[in-house]
Amino acid sequence: MMKALAAGHSYDEIKAFDDQIHAHGDDPRWLTERIAPVQLEAVSSQTAGTGYKGVGWDQGMHDTCVAASTVTARAMVDPLFAFQLTTGGHPDDPAYDNGPASKERWEKETNRVYDTRSVMHLWKGGMWDWESQDVADDEIAKHTGADYHTVDLDSRDKRQNALAEIEQKIDEGKPVPLSVHGGTLFDPHGHQMMIIGHRGDQLEIYNPWGYTVWVSESDFINNHMQGASDDRHPEVRSVRMPK
Repeated sequence: MMKALAAGHSYDEIKAFDDQIHAHGDDPRWLTERIAPVQLEAVSSQTAGTGYKGVGWDQGMHDTCVAASTVTARAMVDPLFAFQLTTGGHPDDPAYDNGPASKERWEKETNRVYDTRSVMHLWKGGMWDWESQDVADDEIAKHTGADYHTVDLDSRDKRQNALAEIEQKIDEGKPVPLSVHGGTLFDPHGHQMMIIGHRGDQLEIYNPWGYTVWVSESDFINNHMQGASDDRHPEVRSVRMPK
């Protein structure tokens, strides 16, 4: 309830949410599954799936990494939104409260965010960093109170200097969008993931290919992000930093 209040919901919205989950108030597993579809895993050597009831939230072959990672990040900070994605507002009704229906709602929200792209960018697919900043403000900042700005991280010193602030924001519960890059000059590959967790010298990264993974601070600083993106995007390019 406190997290829903912090996310900016009204008393009436929170009361309706309480009515929906009240019967399961003594069942932490039921609640966690429906309002926390991305778990902060304790084992740094493993990846963990995301999604609901065994159906992953995976962007597939679409150029929707910015939108997909943003929608999932919003679900992490806004329990009412997460509950709508997982149950459709009809908990325990198998017609709504199931994995495939949840994936369909997540994809619908991803497409809604993706369709806010600039007209000048429609021909190319994907989204620019400034568009990522705009949708982070629209979808995440409204529920955390922290607006976003882009910080370029195109050198080791910049990444080293930004790390402490990134970890502080993560510890405050504010996801940090992360742009990574790979390929060649003539065949570049860009991708957005989301930094969602921090423990010791490890960062937990959400990849909208449907999983989370831990990377070391050293790998982040030294542009060795292959482990978070299937070897395709080793280079850190920028983050959207919560103000």
